[in-house]
Amino acid sequence: EEALAGAENGLRSLQEMINTITSAENGSADAYDLKSLRTSLESKLNDDFNTAQAIAVLFEELKTIRKQINSGDIPENIADIKKFLRNFVDGVLGLWPQEDQSSTGDDKTHDLIELLIDIRNNARHEKNFELSDTIRDRLEELDIKLMDSPEGTDYKIVK
Repeated sequence: EEALAGAENGLRSLQEMINTITSAENGSADAYDLKSLRTSLESKLNDDFNTAQAIAVLFEELKTIRKQINSGDIPENIADIKKFLRNFVDGVLGLWPQEDQSSTGDDKTHDLIELLIDIRNNARHEKNFELSDTIRDRLEELDIKLMDSPEGTDYKIVK
């Protein structure tokens, strides 16, 4: 469990660094030595596909780039860095952040829960308590707690 939690934290940190770098705009600071990073990563992967060491190298270099960006010194070759990251992190490692899709998913989840609440409220109004209770119970099984009040029904996702 501890190793899994450590891996999750490492992945989250890696993805946060990628998000910082990919959101950076054109820079004018000295170019980052992308060729050196590429060579280092290739040597790690050519050594019996040592992904652990390749990720460690990538992690350290991304920390350096992120620190540079956060201080306002965006490398002039930031577009090349972004392209390389996309190709390597997504294409080779398959670890590209998926936030673009999750925001749409969150909106759909909210809309679906609201739809179920509307159906449940209609069932309650029609005194179809069996359906109303079934909807509430099934949502609770999915860790979605409904909270009824005089103002209406709200929900909370419990994790």
